[in-house]
Amino acid sequence: MTTAGEQLTNAAGLVKQVYDDEVNKKVIPVSGILQKEVEFVPQDQHEGAAWNQPVLLQLPSGFTYGAGLASYQQIVPSQVQYAQLTGSNINLQDGVANDLIARTISNKNSFMTAAKYTLMAIEKGMKRQLESDILTGQFGLGTSSVNAYSSTTVTVVTIDAATWASAVWSGFEGAQLAFYNGASQVGTTYFTLTSVNIPARQITVTNASTGDTSTLQGLNGTSLTIYMSNSYGNQMLGIHGITAAVAGTPSTLFGLSTTSYSVWNANQFQVGSVAMSLGKLEDGVGLAAARGAEDEDISTLINPINYTNLVVEASSARRYDSSFKQGKLDNGARALEYYGPTGLIQLVSHPFVWQGYAYGLPLERCKRIGSVDVTFDLPGFAGPALYVPSSVFTGVLVTEFTSQAFYCEAPSHTIQWSGIVPSTN
Repeated sequence: MTTAGEQLTNAAGLVKQVYDDEVNKKVIPVSGILQKEVEFVPQDQHEGAAWNQPVLLQLPSGFTYGAGLASYQQIVPSQVQYAQLTGSNINLQDGVANDLIARTISNKNSFMTAAKYTLMAIEKGMKRQLESDILTGQFGLGTSSVNAYSSTTVTVVTIDAATWASAVWSGFEGAQLAFYNGASQVGTTYFTLTSVNIPARQITVTNASTGDTSTLQGLNGTSLTIYMSNSYGNQMLGIHGITAAVAGTPSTLFGLSTTSYSVWNANQFQVGSVAMSLGKLEDGVGLAAARGAEDEDISTLINPINYTNLVVEASSARRYDSSFKQGKLDNGARALEYYGPTGLIQLVSHPFVWQGYAYGLPLERCKRIGSVDVTFDLPGFAGPALYVPSSVFTGVLVTEFTSQAFYCEAPSHTIQWSGIVPSTN
């Protein structure tokens, strides 16, 4: 007769087999574009708790002109400093019931049939949230524009059109959300996401505390930022923040001053509350080209609704030739490629990008930095961490973990387009 400890040990081994043989082949979501395209640099390739990279921020400029024995001008030296960042820790748990383990522990196929959906769900949930953090970390999931009273504990929240992305909300009913008015949390507890109305850009949230819900409803019309549970203050800085960096806002980026060094500022292009066009796309890329990105490939991430508009325009203008392929990226994402001010421009449809924005980056100069990429192998444990009995429910915990951050070594070659309004074709 096997003991509980033996069951858990066997279950851990089966999780590893199921994950390697079955789950990992199926669950990597199409929306994990950046996780597929941007290299992960593990902890053992850099020293210390923080990751450091030398950055040339200022060129020497003490030029001396004149014939004869002219006196040298004062040296204005180059400036090399170190960009620094540490990984953002993300944990996600699910569970497998004790009776399921007991019934299937002796057979890999039985265990795989019973447990694979739990493993697929946690893998997909983690990768979806990580992808969202890479894009908009420290800026939340979206911004509310209307908080409508429904009952003493139920509020219907309308998300601002500019910060709406349907895929961010799909399938996360039951999630615990936090609302922030500036830097202040609304209420004292989290709100539960109970339903999503995609066409109306609305989410419905509940809270057992009438006082907290009344506070949320009392802020109707106030711009509130929505975060996943306790992510506020604990997230990596995402692409939205990196491409928004200008002199003094924020004051530092990866530990370096955005005021003192212009190469540490991104480029912003206001589309002007109209639909995105190829012309405006090229105008934005041109800003990066003017700052030294003339020989770099730029990947532009854009919401699928806006991407569709550009594909129609490209088709009408016959901007592509017979070399065009619908599936340019290995992960299955749709991409349109053509040459612009910097060189190759790749237009990528990304479901987590907010409708009102688009982002251009030289992905070859970006990295994901951290101690560990998404894994079931938790630090200090030998093998998959499916052997931690839960103290809350009758089962064992399944845990995934990652610690990472997104880094771009050339902020001046990035672009943020804002003020995009989707149009119908």
